Amino acid sequence: MSESRFILLEPSAARPGRIPLPPAFAVKASTADTEGRFSLLEVTLAQDIPRHVHHHADECI
Repeated sequence: MSESRFILLEPSAARPGRIPLPPAFAVKASTADTEGRFSLLEVTLAQDIPRHVHHHADECI
């Protein structure tokens, strides 16, 4: 985990991701920041996302 327990981002700022993401996705906290426990993405939606399942991760909205 980073030296500080907190991650403070400026408005509209994002953390680097493991892979390139479309502009609608912004990484706010990665698993590298949280010892693999959690990641947080901010998503700007242009349309609703259909109901779906993640087999290797949990998702909250």
